[in-house]
Amino acid sequence: MKPSALILSCTLLVILAACDDAGGGKSDGATKNSEKSGASGDANGSGSLRALQVSAGWNVACALMSNGTVRCWGQNDHGETGGPPADVDRATPVEIAGITGAKDLEVGGNGGSGGDYGCATDGDGVVKCWGGRGIPVETYAKGEVMTVDALQGAAHISLGSGIGNAAMADGSMMSWGSNVFNALGLGSSVGRDAKLQKHPKVTDVAMVATGQNHGCALGKDGGVTCWGYSGKKQDPTPVAGITGATFIEAQKGGSETCAVLADKSVTCWGDRQEPKVVEGLTGVTSLSAQVQWCALHESGKVSCWGSNGRGQVGNGEAGRSVSKPVEVAGISDAVDVAAGGQFSCAALASGAVKCWGWNARGQIGDGTLIDRLEPTEVKGLQAGTLAAPSDGAAKVWESDVEMSWDGIPAGCKSGGSLAMTSKNVEAKTLPIVSGYAERSKEGKTIKVSIANYKLDPAKLWEAPRGEQLMFSMRFAKVDLSSADKTPQVVDVGEYSMDRKKERLVYNKLTNKAHDWTLAGISLEGVDAGTVTITHLGDAWICGEAKVTSGKDSSVSGTWAARFHEK
Repeated sequence: MKPSALILSCTLLVILAACDDAGGGKSDGATKNSEKSGASGDANGSGSLRALQVSAGWNVACALMSNGTVRCWGQNDHGETGGPPADVDRATPVEIAGITGAKDLEVGGNGGSGGDYGCATDGDGVVKCWGGRGIPVETYAKGEVMTVDALQGAAHISLGSGIGNAAMADGSMMSWGSNVFNALGLGSSVGRDAKLQKHPKVTDVAMVATGQNHGCALGKDGGVTCWGYSGKKQDPTPVAGITGATFIEAQKGGSETCAVLADKSVTCWGDRQEPKVVEGLTGVTSLSAQVQWCALHESGKVSCWGSNGRGQVGNGEAGRSVSKPVEVAGISDAVDVAAGGQFSCAALASGAVKCWGWNARGQIGDGTLIDRLEPTEVKGLQAGTLAAPSDGAAKVWESDVEMSWDGIPAGCKSGGSLAMTSKNVEAKTLPIVSGYAERSKEGKTIKVSIANYKLDPAKLWEAPRGEQLMFSMRFAKVDLSSADKTPQVVDVGEYSMDRKKERLVYNKLTNKAHDWTLAGISLEGVDAGTVTITHLGDAWICGEAKVTSGKDSSVSGTWAARFHEK
């Protein structure tokens, strides 16, 4: 939910004349747009629905449509895209049943065990939420849209990583969720988790911003108060030097906070960082942040900076972080922007939404699971009736590096398959398409990754997508006679999950959700299976696995992997 960036700079006498046409505000703008366009389509009478706002969590994005509905795409483990949680992600939009007449939208969460969730407020001030466990209700029901009565009439809601804050119409603030690092500013005496409650220390609030372990409130006087993790477990404290702020945002994947000031410049501060103007940003109306930052300009352009491991900054590259804001190519008419977990989205004046960056869970919305370095349109979002959602599995990212089995030693088998059982995976076999190994600590640890798709040997940390599967093993050897169980060089022999043995193997079978479907090590110290290394050379490692776990999972068969040096 995104109040107008001009709300503090417009007087009551000119609010209709000056503010209604501002066009770049982050959310009152959405309400106004929907009033202009009508419930059935856009203003030009074409009849197609238009996205007025876009908001994102870690692995899901949602759009507020011109008819008051909400449509989402991405991860669905916790019902983030509506309906019961399912191990089927949505790579194209799904409408959230039960949301009607929505005027504002906010999505947040962590994408992990708690999941992402969203909240929408209608014209009567009724707040309805769906998705992950962050919903502030007494009884959480997976997959259901739930009304949060205590947030009735909220002027602005902000959802962070496991925490939430709401600015109420009377200037008070409501807070809920994890209070680790005093993230809610309620004091260290409050336990790890706090129920939805009126904040006792923060008043006269116009807008809130919720980050990873911190939060901030924009006062009606233009000042900003922050609390939580900022090098210490800070109680609500005014930010020195910040006056005339019109918009604030907190980093959901970090400790930084930024404010848009009256001159539409941006100032940021955070852990061990004093407030500092961000160079090169002018005409900014609103901000969104996760691990990266994105700014919406009054011109309709979007600039992003920060972490860029998946191309989420929009500079056409993926890799190193970008320290200075860069303009996202191909975006010139944006009306809203959202920074998700390593992906970003913009709602355009045409009513379409374009996203770029990471797409492992369908969060780009283009019907594939392929990362996009350029803004790519969310497929079918504006249709009157949505098509059946795609899981994206037909087009899944994988490396273009072909696994070469040339030179494999005698006694090592190339390719083949591993037999397996798992309550989380329907497949009965894992065909070995590629297998790579890495040495570390002078050979005292060896990690092997085997997959049913083409792995990139330089990116063995890349998680599977769609129906892809990876079986990984980490081998270690210790001297049990030493007091500290001194690490030894890994050699051939039988490795066990039994911690009482000198040769240990840690196993996991990973699917798209990064589930540990095969136990890494037996907690009871019981030998729950073995992996034998039969050959260990400079270029190849191979052997045989016979592993089971208490989670009704097993992997067995011969395997081989080529060493890839980092």
